[in-house]
Amino acid sequence: MIIPRFVRRLFRAPFDGLKHFGVVEDGGLYRCGQPTPAQLAELIRRHSLRTVIALRGSRRSGDGDAWQAAEQRACERQRVQFIALPCNHRNPPTLEQVRRFLDLLRDERRRPALVHCRLGQQRTGLFCALYRVHVQGVDPQQALQEMDRLGFNIRRRRHRRLLAAYLRYAHTPELRNR
Repeated sequence: MIIPRFVRRLFRAPFDGLKHFGVVEDGGLYRCGQPTPAQLAELIRRHSLRTVIALRGSRRSGDGDAWQAAEQRACERQRVQFIALPCNHRNPPTLEQVRRFLDLLRDERRRPALVHCRLGQQRTGLFCALYRVHVQGVDPQQALQEMDRLGFNIRRRRHRRLLAAYLRYAHTPELRNR
């Protein structure tokens, strides 16, 4: 059953928190669901973050799911760069978004970084798996298994486009570590 977005928003908070927090590479890349501004400030302090990458689309300020303005303010207060690379299960990341993500993380001045989406499982899992493949040199099949184990759920029909994007970009030679 498909529930309209406006109804779903009535029953959920815009911040999923740190239920799916994880270390992809200590001192390099961390992952999670949407942190509250206070949680984000603590993550920035604890991990000396220099960059926060949000994979969510922005919302109007009056929207109950609005999160971006608060996150940007939290980053600005801590002098951390905030970058939005919005994508979702209907609109998977573009090659340019993936390239920008990997280029950011290859730049030592931008690390450590935190990447998140709403839950920290599908979009975040996809980007972290691509990081594992193209920056850390992990086998694409191993990264896919890790991505699924961390909550991606590759068998779910809704994630088909994200899975196809992972499979395409995991085997894109131009994204490999340069």
